[in-house]
Amino acid sequence: MGRQSKIEKHSLQKLVADALAQGKSARQIAELCSKKARESISHVAVNEYIKTIDQGVRKAEVLKSSERVSRIVNFDIDILEVQANTTMALLNRFQHVAAKPIDEKTDDELRKDVQTITALNRELRENSKFMADMREKAFQFELWKEFTDLFIEIFRKAAPDACDYALAQVSANPRMQRIIELQLRGEG
Repeated sequence: MGRQSKIEKHSLQKLVADALAQGKSARQIAELCSKKARESISHVAVNEYIKTIDQGVRKAEVLKSSERVSRIVNFDIDILEVQANTTMALLNRFQHVAAKPIDEKTDDELRKDVQTITALNRELRENSKFMADMREKAFQFELWKEFTDLFIEIFRKAAPDACDYALAQVSANPRMQRIIELQLRGEG
């Protein structure tokens, strides 16, 4: 575990959480924390602490939803299946190469076998990286979707007419029209 922050040292977590809920900036929160702790706490320290909160919240949100966890597990199983299939192809190729007596193998055959094995191994690594990237993008998309839903809900409560006007303006863009339709139906 990392070094304890000044916010944690002075038990200012609740103060930070309350200030964030009130929409205060990191600089404003740093001023409040500095006054309460009677020690200088920078806005950078506040931002770093907020990042640790965000990571914890992200993990808690993912674990809170059994549907999300189920999708992630199924996605991981799919990744493992692709990797297992590629690994089996590699193993079969190695066994094919190993089964031939050395004197029957030509340099061209060996070169071809090594190239095939190398290509399969590269494909396995690329697939793993691609799947990890896609998983992160899907998670980020879900966070943006949650943010948008929450923002529109709050905006609608605060200014229903302005919210309807803004949604109408956004839906004038053909690319955004489908998203707004889903949002208005509660599926967004």
